[in-house]
Amino acid sequence: MDRNVKKQNKPGLILSNNEQLLLLNLQLNKDTTAYIEPLVLEIDGSIDDKRLQRAMDLLISNNETFRTYFIIDNGVSTRRIAEKSECKINVIDIPVCDNIEEKINNIVIEETKKGINISSAPLCKCCLIRVNENKSFVIIFIHHLICETHSLKLLANSIFDYYINIDDNITFDANEISLSDYCFWEQKTFYNSEEYKKQKKYWLDKLENKFSYLELPKMNNTNSQTISDSGKKCIIDIPVDISSEIKMYSSKKNIKYSSFFLSVIYLLLYKYTGSENILIAYPEIGRRIINTENIIGFIGNALLLRLKMTNDLTFEKITDLVEKELTASMENANISLYELIDHIAYEEETRSASYQIMVDYINSPLEAIEYPDFKVTPKYDIHNKTAKSEMSFAIYNFKDYFSVAIEYKSGLIHSSTIDYIKNDFLCVSAQVLKSDNLKVDELGTNTSENNIFQEKLELVNNNFVRFTDDDINMSIQEKFKQTAEKYP
Repeated sequence: MDRNVKKQNKPGLILSNNEQLLLLNLQLNKDTTAYIEPLVLEIDGSIDDKRLQRAMDLLISNNETFRTYFIIDNGVSTRRIAEKSECKINVIDIPVCDNIEEKINNIVIEETKKGINISSAPLCKCCLIRVNENKSFVIIFIHHLICETHSLKLLANSIFDYYINIDDNITFDANEISLSDYCFWEQKTFYNSEEYKKQKKYWLDKLENKFSYLELPKMNNTNSQTISDSGKKCIIDIPVDISSEIKMYSSKKNIKYSSFFLSVIYLLLYKYTGSENILIAYPEIGRRIINTENIIGFIGNALLLRLKMTNDLTFEKITDLVEKELTASMENANISLYELIDHIAYEEETRSASYQIMVDYINSPLEAIEYPDFKVTPKYDIHNKTAKSEMSFAIYNFKDYFSVAIEYKSGLIHSSTIDYIKNDFLCVSAQVLKSDNLKVDELGTNTSENNIFQEKLELVNNNFVRFTDDDINMSIQEKFKQTAEKYP
């Protein structure tokens, strides 16, 4: 199979499988704004709004992605590329105040609520929030149809590269390979190859058996099929010393950093729910194909990781199983979730075919960048109050430490559950770094300093429970039943 994406003579209007899946989701959830990604950049120093507008104009002119739009007619989706498109930057002046980031967050929430019209290019909008001559914020809202995590970093770097060099007589060439070239390769080359057949068989074999539905503590007996996309986010900054230990442990065991964190998450989900056959969706950036490294677009696929958990597994064994699962999945990473969604089945027949948990590992994410006249710092803590899945973990591998962002549907998952996970994530990580030969049923019960599962029973809204000393190995579902009998 040719793994080299080539320039096509005519712009392709072929939809990628990722786009088809997301467009289908948008037809089913017409009012959702969960797929609008806000990129919030704090600017320390002076920035010129007219120069920034010229940089944005040049970015759109040179990048087909920002001139792409989608038409849905009688349930049939098509891609279109406009010859010209404009994203006028909305300049907003706000006074200096103590709660400046709260004001920025409110702007992000309100602009997200307004949505983005996918039938008109560009599928993005931009605000410049000026606080004073030496402090401002650039906020770019971009639809997930044309962007994912890897693309956000490319976007930020590109626009300020244009901004800095726009008056230096430098010629900015349009991207040689476009998103439509990739879509053409996917549909005409990959899906007609023997490699496609091999990878498809790998995933169908993996999905042959059903998954366990995770019964996490819920709000008011709701379920993910009826709840809105309203969401919240919390961040766990892993201390520098523990982050260093995680890197040393992973190197010693010859596993990926992501495998360590996936193992901790699998362990916690099993401890909380008692579910053994756990499915996690793991986005892969999809830049393994030649000439796709610098394409801004929705290219990466979600890998479906499955792990069979039991009480007698040690953490060391879990990391070994996760590493093998992740490596094998990455070798078959060109199959879109669109091809597999109908094959995901849960043991509970009433559950819809989807995933509950997503874990995204972002290697070398966008960090603060010093330019001659200003400094750009990404603000990961600002959130648009939406969530795409029931719960997702984004693990950022910053230069000196790891950070874990947990996003969840706030009308479905109780905030106390997230507080619990936040505390336990650090405790479990510290405990397994000290001794990775403890079995699952021993973790959290051997030492008082890391005894994470021995919390006093609390009732929240009469249906949320936490673990007591006697409930260490009891699933949430069993505990709910017990509580219902005790409090009829």
